[in-house]
Amino acid sequence: MNATLTIPAELDALEQLGEFIQQLTEGRDERLRMQLTLAVHELCMNIIQHAYAGEAGSIQVDAQTDDETIQFIVQDSSEHTYEQATVVAPDPFDLPEHGWGMIILTRVMDSIDYQRLEHGNRWYLTKGWSKS
Repeated sequence: MNATLTIPAELDALEQLGEFIQQLTEGRDERLRMQLTLAVHELCMNIIQHAYAGEAGSIQVDAQTDDETIQFIVQDSSEHTYEQATVVAPDPFDLPEHGWGMIILTRVMDSIDYQRLEHGNRWYLTKGWSKS
């Protein structure tokens, strides 16, 4: 199954992700659905807050599923480039409000790939159906 959702780069639009992922995971494990929703939501929130940083734009989420995996291809048209080569968790004893998004992605998804485009960024998030 292939499906696409395009949302404006606005925090209010993130609620559409839940419905989109619900449709894609119909009949699958609820825990897996929640993990996927959390991961895609966190990535899109990072794109809104850091890549667009208040500028107008959109986020396209393409989903591809087969019998073994689900993959999300998340793309923006921001001029911001993701530069952090390694993901470092914030100090949990400082109780930081920010900085957990990429940690969540690496813990939830089986693989994460990033590609800088001429005009934007593309993320590939992949998870096996049996790995929740």
